[in-house]
Amino acid sequence: MPELPEVESIVRGLRPFLEGASLVSSKFFRTDLREPVPVAGFTQICIDTPICRVFRRSKNILLETSQ
Repeated sequence: MPELPEVESIVRGLRPFLEGASLVSSKFFRTDLREPVPVAGFTQICIDTPICRVFRRSKNILLETSQ
């Protein structure tokens, strides 16, 4: 598990590339993390939706979209 400063560095590195970009596909390796991931619903909502913000909450990297 990465330490908090490493996660913040990754977020700062990803931010210029991801903010304003859109996802074109998604692939899930595990859907049984903290809560089950609704793969079909995620794909319908997030594909071709611009990413508004890349940020960190604790050690999680989050991508915020307009939906």
